[in-house]
Amino acid sequence: MITHGLQDLAGVAVGGADVVAVSVGEALVWERDAALTYALATAAPDEPRYDHALVGGERVRTLLLEPAATNYLPWAGDFENAYWEPSGAAFAVDGDEALVVEDTALSPHGFMFAAPTGQTGTLYMDVKPVGRTRVRFGRSSGESPTAEFDCEALTATPVSDATGSRIAAIGDGWYRIEVDGTAGTGTHTLWLQDGGSVSYTGDGESGVRVRNVGFGTPGSPIPTLGAPATRAADVATRTLAAGTVRLAWLDAAGAEQTATVAHGGGTYTLPVTGGRRYLTVEHDTGGGYVTLIDFPAGDTLAAEGWDHVRPSAATY
Repeated sequence: MITHGLQDLAGVAVGGADVVAVSVGEALVWERDAALTYALATAAPDEPRYDHALVGGERVRTLLLEPAATNYLPWAGDFENAYWEPSGAAFAVDGDEALVVEDTALSPHGFMFAAPTGQTGTLYMDVKPVGRTRVRFGRSSGESPTAEFDCEALTATPVSDATGSRIAAIGDGWYRIEVDGTAGTGTHTLWLQDGGSVSYTGDGESGVRVRNVGFGTPGSPIPTLGAPATRAADVATRTLAAGTVRLAWLDAAGAEQTATVAHGGGTYTLPVTGGRRYLTVEHDTGGGYVTLIDFPAGDTLAAEGWDHVRPSAATY
């Protein structure tokens, strides 16, 4: 899973496309027509995006490319907005995250929000246990995709109207939870669970941290401030001679994938299907593969003809 935190923005975020355009032997040039926010950092126009991922037990940098996506939750960029309604819990906002701590009543504990009625997609959120490792996410009364998630067992169990559900550990104690389906009417919730129950006597201390919430296509955060927002597709290109291109990347689920494709010469565009974090890109014109991108080997964007461009004025 592509994993990031939320960002603060002054308005509804509409990110532009990343474009890498370079001829062999020339400097690498990045272009993007709008600022893009992700991974607890903001990538300004003309800066590439990077994501850190676990590969073989080690955390490495990757080149992040994603297709266009929309977040249909209107206040995903502001946990202080009344759109997020705590119930049986304290809701403390901490930058781009919120800490949800159960009270001591016999009741459900968590928070409520409205999902886009009739919209089909994935309801997603990152959670970090702080004493509670199980949650129910969706709409407890049914008629909307809902599932229960266990961060210790790494299990996702559909409860109602879900066409799919998933959980994955994404590092630093965080877990991405996702449930697919069509949003129904009424209030949606994230409830803490004690065992399998959503109604229990709380201890006044336990809960979870949450961030990166959305409804649409999961990926890097798309903050919203009052209305749905769309992130434009990333586009990375380079002029290459005719030959073959060998790719290695992590897919949206974090699994390593490889492919070898023929290229007829001219502009080559790196695929972004499903969201990809590129590890290596190699090019062969008949004399053996030449490395164009190789993060695990040296934490560099490129070698053999690409200049290394590193984001500036940003913390990842």
